[in-house]
Order: sequence, then C-alpha cells, then structure tokens
Amino acid sequence: MGFYVGAYASKSWFNEKIDTARLNDYTKWQAAWTKNGPNFSWPGTHIWQNSDNLRLGGAVVDSDICYVDFPTIIKNGGFNWFGKPSQSCTDAPSEPIIYTVKKGDTLSQIAVDYHTTVKELAAKNNIRNVDLIYVGQKLKI
Repeated sequence: MGFYVGAYASKSWFNEKIDTARLNDYTKWQAAWTKNGPNFSWPGTHIWQNSDNLRLGGAVVDSDICYVDFPTIIKNGGFNWFGKPSQSCTDAPSEPIIYTVKKGDTLSQIAVDYHTTVKELAAKNNIRNVDLIYVGQKLKI
C-alpha cells in the first residue's frame, strides 16, 4: 500500500520469538535497555530504544536513538502518501482508508496524521460540526 514499515520488539523477542530473517527488508526498532546497544547483526536495525525512564521536564518518557534519516527516506521513497519528487499527490491509494475514531481523537489531529485537512474530512464524512466526533465512528480518509 506504499507505507514505510518497521517492526518494534524487545531484544529477547527478536532473538526468541520472531523469525528476523523474514524481516530483512524492514526496519527494526529494538528495545534493549542496556549500555551494549541493539543487535546490529540483524539487517535493518535502525532505531534503538535504550530506556523507558528518561526524565524530561516533569515527564518520564522513552529514550530512543535513530541511526537513519527516516523523513528523507520516506519522502524520497514516495512512502506514506508523500509521492516521489517527480510524482503528484494523486498517487495516493484509490480506495479510501477507513479510520475508526478512538478516545481522545480530534478531527484536526486525524487530518494532520493523514496529510489532509479538517475541511476535506468533514466533506467526505458529512460532518456538520467539526468539533463533534465520537468513539467508534468510521471516517473515510
């Protein structure tokens, strides 16, 4: 479908439960909370989650190190609806994507996530009040 895909798992899952040979064409995002780093012997290991307790301001967040420039790879590869530089945005999937609204979603954030506008989402889904969507609602993207 034109998405850039990766697999996220802990080092032990990649070692014991996942057939990593079947994932050679995909990015691996590896959780390995050690100073030794991720296992780079698996092709495509590009992100390392090295902690789940980094203190940032008043929050505790995950800490990740990325070894490649994903925005450039995704844009230049034409993935995730970006279209290659020589292509137009009309190369997006012809079938609409159906998104199911989750708790906390807003139409504006869904629009940002799917590279569209609130106005376009409202028109496609006959939404009169753009401030009113509900959990479980199916939206055409």
